[in-house]
Amino acid sequence: MFSYFGISVPLLYHFHQHLLTAFADLWRAMALRSSESVCQEPGTSPLSKAMTKSAIAPTNLRWLTTQEVCDRLGITPDTLSKWKARGCAPAWKRLPNGSHRYNEDLLNQYMNNLPGEAA
Repeated sequence: MFSYFGISVPLLYHFHQHLLTAFADLWRAMALRSSESVCQEPGTSPLSKAMTKSAIAPTNLRWLTTQEVCDRLGITPDTLSKWKARGCAPAWKRLPNGSHRYNEDLLNQYMNNLPGEAA
């Protein structure tokens, strides 16, 4: 407390201590809540990575690299990038690292729909 002309005024750190304590309690509650998974029952152990991976991604789904796609189509990576720019390339996904992956099933459909005679 600070006394000025006989008036007691609380100092700023008194308020800060109270706010820090309240914030720490709130932070602990949020951390406990976020550690519980939405998909599992409270109090149970989390699923293993193998179980989660098999439940999310089917095993028959295969993603091909740019080079694998080019080998199947018989073109160079430069040609494939030109096709992408024109919008006539097979469907692809961009990964967070910047590389592209192609779904094998969609690539097969793309190849079946190409004009010309089958080899």
